[in-house]
Amino acid sequence: MVDETTLQLKTSRAFRAKTLLEDDLLKGAFIQLRHDYQKAWEGTDVRDTDLRERLWLAIRIVSMVEKHFKVAIENGKLAQRDLDELERDRKRKRLRII
Repeated sequence: MVDETTLQLKTSRAFRAKTLLEDDLLKGAFIQLRHDYQKAWEGTDVRDTDLRERLWLAIRIVSMVEKHFKVAIENGKLAQRDLDELERDRKRKRLRII
């Protein structure tokens, strides 16, 4: 079982990640970067495989960064469920003592 502090940290990170992903500036940056890299990739010379591979990698990295935020959000949801369960267990134990 993960300790409560770690669970709280995960929920805090999830909130921050969600706030960032919902921010218009960051959303726009992801969209613009993908668009710019895609256009540059489409405009490469057929013989320039090195540049095409680097642009493909750049597109993938943008997606990986975005996915990192999404994973943090999902981990936070799971951590919140665990925190809720811990609280329910505490309440049950208090009721048994009374």
